[in-house]
Amino acid sequence: MASNSGNLDQLQRRTSRKNTSLPGTLGAEKGRTEQRRALLSLFAAAVLWSTSYVVTKIGVGDIPPLTFGAIRFLFAAVLVGLLALFTRQVQRVPVRDILRLAVGGLLGITAYFSLQNLGVQLTSASNATLLVASFPAITMLLEVVLFKKQVLFIRFVGVGVAFVGVYLVIRQAGASVNSHSLQGNLFLLATGLVWAIYNFVTQDVIRKYSIFTVIFWQTLVGAAAFLPLALLEAGAWQPLTLAGLMSALFLGTFCSVAAFLLYGYGLRSLDPGSAVSMMNLVPIFGLILAVIGLKEEVSLSQILGGLIVIGGVMLSVQFKSGQTIVSDESNPKSNTAPTRCIIVVDKDLPVGQSANSAAVIALTVGQRHPVLVGEPLIDASGFAHPGLIPIGIAVLAASQEELSEIRQKGLTVGCDVIDFPREGQKTKDYQTFRNAVAAIQPEFLHYVGVALVGQKKEISKIVGQLKLLQ
Repeated sequence: MASNSGNLDQLQRRTSRKNTSLPGTLGAEKGRTEQRRALLSLFAAAVLWSTSYVVTKIGVGDIPPLTFGAIRFLFAAVLVGLLALFTRQVQRVPVRDILRLAVGGLLGITAYFSLQNLGVQLTSASNATLLVASFPAITMLLEVVLFKKQVLFIRFVGVGVAFVGVYLVIRQAGASVNSHSLQGNLFLLATGLVWAIYNFVTQDVIRKYSIFTVIFWQTLVGAAAFLPLALLEAGAWQPLTLAGLMSALFLGTFCSVAAFLLYGYGLRSLDPGSAVSMMNLVPIFGLILAVIGLKEEVSLSQILGGLIVIGGVMLSVQFKSGQTIVSDESNPKSNTAPTRCIIVVDKDLPVGQSANSAAVIALTVGQRHPVLVGEPLIDASGFAHPGLIPIGIAVLAASQEELSEIRQKGLTVGCDVIDFPREGQKTKDYQTFRNAVAAIQPEFLHYVGVALVGQKKEISKIVGQLKLLQ
C-alpha cells in the first residue's frame, strides 16, 4: 500500500501537468483512494453493527426472542441464497468441512443469537452494547483455562480491568431497567462464552474459505436450526407488527450480511491493526444510539464501566500486537551467540511449497542473525564465495498442530522464533499477506514453517523427536 506522506495538492498538480505524470504518483493516489474506501467500508460495518442492539430491543418488544431470531435469519438466508445464485462466489466445500461450518452455524448463529435476543429482551440495549465489548477478554480467559495457553501477565491485567468494567455495568441491574435486568445481563455474558467456543471450534475451517462462503453455509444452517426453537414460543405468537418485521429485515440484511461483506472488503486494503481499532467504535456508537433512539437512561457508573471494559480489552490486544512487533526487530537482543538453528516445515505441503517456506524463513533468519553467516569461502584461485552458516540448518517436518506447539515452546524458552503464516502462500502481494494476518487473532494463525534460533540444548528438547524433511 502506498505511503500517506506527501502533500495531496502538490500531488494533484504534478499529475495534471501535460506529459509529466509519473506512474508511481498515480499508483500512490490509487493506493490512497483504495485505503479511503477500505476505511469507509470498515466504518460502515462498525456503524451497522452498533445498531444491532437497539434494533433488536425494538424487535423483541413485539416478537418473542426466538421467533424474532428465526425471522431475522430467514431473511438473511434468502439474501445470501440470492447473492450466491447471481454472483456464484460460493466456493466448493467438501462434505467434511460443510459439517464443520454447520457446527459454526449452530454455535455462531443459533445459540449465540438465541442468548443475545433473550438477554436484550430482559436488559437494556445500552447494557448489551457495553457487555459485548468484553467478549475478547472472555475468549482469552477461556484459552488459558481450557487450553493452558501461556500469555503475558499484562494481558491478565487487561482481562481483570475489563471485568471490573463489566461489574460496574451490571451492578445496578436490578434497578436500572426492571427486575429481570440482571438475568438479561447474565444471558449476554453467556453469549460471550458461546462466541469464544465458536471461535475455538471453527478456527481451522473458517480460514480455508472466503468470508461469503462461510456466511452462506453458516447462515443456512443457523436459520434452519432456529425454526424448531421458534415453535417453542408458538403459544406466545401474536400478529406480526410492522416494527417487529422491519427490525428483523434490517438486521438480517444489514447486520448479518452487508456488514460482514463490508468488513471483509475493508480487510483487503487496510494497514494491519486498523480493523481492530475501528471495531472499538461499535460499543461507543451503540451506547449513543440507545440513549438517543430508545431514550434509555445511562448512569455514570455504566459509562465508566463501558470505558473500562474497552480500555481493558485494548490493553490486552495492544500488548498482543506489541509482542509481535518486538519479535520483529532486525537485531534480536541476546546475551549469547546462537548455537543452533532449525527450520520445521509442514510435512503435508507439496515439495514446491515446502522449499518455498524453508527459503523464505532462512532469508529472514540471515537478516535477523548476521552473526550466523561464516567467513567467505576462498577457492584455490583466490575467488571468495559468500560465507555460509557454520552451525548448519536442519530442516525438519511436523504437522500443523506440532508447528504451533513448537513455536510456543520456542518463545517460552527464549528462542528467536521466525514463523511463516500459511496466508503467505495464498498471494503474491505482500500487503495482501499483511492484511490477511492482521485480520486473524494470534491463537488462530496456522503456519507452513517455523524457525528456532537459540541455544542447542533448549532447541534439542523441543525438536528432538522430529524427523528430517524428506
